Amino acid sequence: MMLASDISHEFYFAELQGLIAWDGLPVHGMGSEAKWRHLVCKHGKDGLPMNPITDLELDRVKRLPILKEVVRGNLPVDLYTEYTRKGTIDKIELVAEGPEVDYLVSLGFFDTYYVLRSAYPAGESYARRVRERAAYCGSIGCG
Repeated sequence: MMLASDISHEFYFAELQGLIAWDGLPVHGMGSEAKWRHLVCKHGKDGLPMNPITDLELDRVKRLPILKEVVRGNLPVDLYTEYTRKGTIDKIELVAEGPEVDYLVSLGFFDTYYVLRSAYPAGESYARRVRERAAYCGSIGCG
């Protein structure tokens, strides 16, 4: 697990900084240790800090390269949006499906940039819930 933690840390800080989304907008807030831990560790409901050794989740680690490709629009994904009570876009969810891919990426939208809220392996049941609660905006990416 220590090696997987080290490799994921190196990849995250070498490859996911300065990330530009499929539409040319930058993704802010990717430079922190906390964001890296959030992306590679399983989450509990106890609110304790995530430990990248004891809480590391290999399915999350192996999807870090997919995260980059999903956000850049290099993989075919379905795009969904959710709105705030004021009618502005609050969240954009990108759903990538396929063998070894099933993945959901959640971005916050702020007019001229995005923030990565979360990204995690998501099976068909979760993808179905996204489709039911959010507005489909089309597909992006190659394919």
